[in-house]
Amino acid sequence: MRTQTIATAAALVLAGGLAAPGFASEAANERGGSLIDTSVTIQTDNGDFWGQVKSPRPRVCAAGRKVVLFKQVGRNQNPSNDERVASDTASRNGDKYEWNTGNTGRSGKFYARVARTDECKGDTSATVRSDR
Repeated sequence: MRTQTIATAAALVLAGGLAAPGFASEAANERGGSLIDTSVTIQTDNGDFWGQVKSPRPRVCAAGRKVVLFKQVGRNQNPSNDERVASDTASRNGDKYEWNTGNTGRSGKFYARVARTDECKGDTSATVRSDR
């Protein structure tokens, strides 16, 4: 009986030790420590907006990523305050992952944003001006 108790205790300690690295990895992801780099670009022409989502692991961090287009209302980007204009999902075109909102009919200052995921970093593009 004592041998069985010791074996059970040892198994629990071992299982706890094996589980700990998983918790450490999740904690690192919450801080953004081991997330995969991701970037988003934006271009505009006469109210049309398009760009790319780029990553060293594109099938994980670019394919199917939702891109949100914001109209910047102040001097600086502020997604919690700026107007959400449109969104699109990045899809593969050759070896690139592209997004496109089509013609929004809007003018002003705009930027694109991809949110962070469990595996990938988020990013915000530079601000561009569209004159319609």
